[in-house]
Amino acid sequence: MNSRSKTICMLIYGYYPAYSGGTENQCRLQSHELVRRGYRCCVLTARIGKSLPRHEMDSGSEIIRLTIVQPFVDTLLRIKNAIPQNASIVKPERNSGIKRQTDENPDTTYSRIVQWLNALFYLFGASLYLFRQRQAIDIIHTHVASWNAGFAGWIGNLLGIPVLCKASYLPAFHDYKHSAPFSEKWRLWRKRVRYIALTQEMADDIAGNGVPRD
Repeated sequence: MNSRSKTICMLIYGYYPAYSGGTENQCRLQSHELVRRGYRCCVLTARIGKSLPRHEMDSGSEIIRLTIVQPFVDTLLRIKNAIPQNASIVKPERNSGIKRQTDENPDTTYSRIVQWLNALFYLFGASLYLFRQRQAIDIIHTHVASWNAGFAGWIGNLLGIPVLCKASYLPAFHDYKHSAPFSEKWRLWRKRVRYIALTQEMADDIAGNGVPRD
């Protein structure tokens, strides 16, 4: 296969225009640059809201949004968003009449359930898509050494597709910010992919966590 016709699949949970953080912006810029250089680039992401199209082109890169049981997820998110955020809970201190404020949020458990379900639907939809497109995809590229990188490593190994992750944090293998199914499995698999380290310090950190330097 000619190198100019290779297909890179960017695997990222949140993406433009629903998310626009540093990781998402870097993914988008990288996708545009790869297309400019003659590669085919598709971005496989979650369809966060039903107003977002399932498929669209963005400066030559293809955005594919997964829509598994999205109406159910939308309902959960609407309920979650209706719950007051950052509410403090006042609890009496044990064996005293003193009441002390805590930083506990009453919707923390519910938020984790919604995040877990969102991640589950995303993993299922991404697995189906990658399986169906396994002959057309040359590289799976993911961003941040989190659960998404672990999933990419597992599915890539299963389908025989190389996986590359661009580490974005130091330490690279930070704790997950969100709940995800099969978390411990992804913690292991995220150390079995190829990495791009942005600095020597990051490269040393990744290698120090068991990733071969080569």
